Amino acid sequence: MSTQIKKCGNAACTCTLPDHKSKYCSAHCEGMAEKVEIMCTCGHASCGSTEVIAAPAEPVQPTQPLV
Repeated sequence: MSTQIKKCGNAACTCTLPDHKSKYCSAHCEGMAEKVEIMCTCGHASCGSTEVIAAPAEPVQPTQPLV
C-alpha cells in the first residue's frame, strides 16, 4: 500500500498534512480558504513560504534620475 502525501489546501502554503482527515495544516490556513494569500504565514517551520528574503546591505542607488 502506497501512502500519498497530501498538501495543505491553502495555495500559498507548502505544508504537508500528517493525516488525510483535514484539508488544512492550521486554523490560519483554514481561515484563508476564501482569500488570496501571497505568502503563507501559518508559522510552521516546515512551510517553505515562511522564508524571509534579506534586503541588500546598502541601499541601491538609481543609475538614472527619476523623472
